[in-house]
Amino acid sequence: MGGGVIDQPENTSEYWRVKAQQARALAPSLKDAHAQVHILAAAESYGRLAEIAEKRSANKNAPDSELSANRNEADSQHKTA
Repeated sequence: MGGGVIDQPENTSEYWRVKAQQARALAPSLKDAHAQVHILAAAESYGRLAEIAEKRSANKNAPDSELSANRNEADSQHKTA
C-alpha cells in the first residue's frame, strides 16, 4: 500500500521552513501594513508547521489531526493577506 499523509512533500519540516522564509521575505515589499501583518502571521504558522513536521518525522505514529489543523490555519491566514 502507498504512504499516508506524512509521506507528502508538504509535510516535511524543510518545506514549511522554506514557506515561512518566503513569506517573511515578501512582507517588507508589501505597502499595506495590514497585509504585512497577515503575511507575517502566515510565516509564524508555517514555522509551527515545520516544528510539527519535524516532531512527526521523529515519531511517525503521531496523529494526522494536529498537522492538518495547523496547515488549514496557515493556509487560511495566507489567503486573507
